[in-house]
Amino acid sequence: MMGGGDWVIGVDGGGTKTVACLAVATAAGPEILGRGVAGPANLRAVGKQAATANLNAAIDAAFARAGVARQEVSTAWLGLAGADRPEERQAFTAWAKSVSLAKHVRITNDAWNVLYGANPQGQGVALIAGTGSFAFGADASGATARCGGWGYLFGDEGSGYAIAIEGLRAAARCADGRGPHTALLERLLSRLRLSSPAGLITTLYSSDRPLIAELSRVVFEASDEDAVAREITFRAATQLAELVSTVARQLQLPQPASLALAGGVLLHQPTLRQQLLDALAVDSSQPTFDPVDVADPATGAVNAAVVAQAASL
Repeated sequence: MMGGGDWVIGVDGGGTKTVACLAVATAAGPEILGRGVAGPANLRAVGKQAATANLNAAIDAAFARAGVARQEVSTAWLGLAGADRPEERQAFTAWAKSVSLAKHVRITNDAWNVLYGANPQGQGVALIAGTGSFAFGADASGATARCGGWGYLFGDEGSGYAIAIEGLRAAARCADGRGPHTALLERLLSRLRLSSPAGLITTLYSSDRPLIAELSRVVFEASDEDAVAREITFRAATQLAELVSTVARQLQLPQPASLALAGGVLLHQPTLRQQLLDALAVDSSQPTFDPVDVADPATGAVNAAVVAQAASL
């Protein structure tokens, strides 16, 4: 095994967990030596102290898994949720320097991990749809574009949270008698083990966003038989396609353009994935897309770290 001067660290840090990989570049591609997992690294969600503590824990675990003592490596790529804002980058840069993380450190948003997970050049469009939603792209000239990512208060269209909220609103209208009948009401009550619609208020107003977003599964499960649920999923796919199209219009992308798909909603709901691709296909003004599912963005962070390492030599 080569020494720390040859190693790279790739990190994917989000609002749920942080995954760190210790790796080395080989002729056959990056070889992951160790992988560590810890809590969230979204600075705005958990604060600087918790975010950097989780980064440290994940990196420590990666070294331990590799069976080597932690030491400074050649290059580190930290793809962290929200880290494309200057204040977050400055905070994480200061932390990386204080712990002698690597000779060369690159800190950016986690969408880059998804791009590099699908395309070794880090080009194309990345669409992330989990609890929230966000699209990001880059072309060969180095130009970047983004769309969405405004959060649950006034954005995150097509996300698990947004789909769940639309399902809950439809169920509430049904319960009131001011909206069409929908199987969503009965299905949501059954999923939450409630005996009456009034229980939705007590249960959901004391739940956090990830738990509410999980209810999007109920909407998808009902969409085969229920017109209201089906319209919600179709609208979500159209909104996600709009995010991709908006990013693609701003970039000079090849044909077909790489479309990296990530996030629990896109990866675990094949109906939504297909509706998204269908919506993109009908827009003749857009490039054709080559979709690639990225289930493990941390490997994309490793790919990006290797590219950054080569550029620094």
